[in-house]
Amino acid sequence: MTDQLQARKEAFMAWVKENRGEQTGNWYAPFLENLGSLLERYQLARGYKSNFFEYDTYESFKTVYQQITAQNDKDIEDFIYGKRTPQYPKDFRITRIQFRHKYAEEEYEKGERSKPDNLGGIPDWGILMRSYLLYLFYAENSDLTYPKNKNKAVNLGPELDDSINYWIISAGEQARLWKQFRTEKIIAIGWDYLGDLHTYEKKNQ
Repeated sequence: MTDQLQARKEAFMAWVKENRGEQTGNWYAPFLENLGSLLERYQLARGYKSNFFEYDTYESFKTVYQQITAQNDKDIEDFIYGKRTPQYPKDFRITRIQFRHKYAEEEYEKGERSKPDNLGGIPDWGILMRSYLLYLFYAENSDLTYPKNKNKAVNLGPELDDSINYWIISAGEQARLWKQFRTEKIIAIGWDYLGDLHTYEKKNQ
C-alpha cells in the first residue's frame, strides 16, 4: 500500500472512530482495503479497484456506490445529511446478505470460523460503502458537520423509564430466529469467536 493510500486509510479510521463508533473504523478498514478483490472472488461485482481506498473523491466513489447499490440521488443525499437512512433497492438487499455468507463460508473453510453460517464480526457490505462515502463527502466539505446519530430515547420524555436499560437486537437475518428466541426465552449474538462475554471487564474490550 502506498503512503498516500495508508494516509487515506488512517484518516478514514480516525473519522469513523469519531463519528460512527469507537472501534468501527478499525473494524471496517481491512474490509474496505480488500473489498474489490472480495467482490470479484465471490462473483458479486466485477471491474472495481481491489482496494476501495483508491477511490479518492466523493464523486468518483459515489459513481461506484450507485453502480453497485442502484440507490438514487435523493436517498444518498438523505443519508449524507442525516435526514434518514433509506432502504437499499431489493436486488442489493439480497446481494449484501450473500457477501456476508460467502465471507463466513470462506473463513470456515480456512479454519478461522466455527461454523459456515456464523456471520459474527462481518460488517454489512452496504454499510462499509456508506461509511466511506460519508467520510469522503465530509472530508471534502470540511465546513459542514456530520450529524451524528443521537440517542432518540431522549425525545421520549416521561414515557421513558430511566431505571431500565433498553436494547435493540436483531434475531438473525430477517428475524429468522425470533420464534426460537421466544420459545427458549433467550437472546443471543452470533459472535462465537468472542468466547465467554464474562471475561470482558469493560465495554470497549
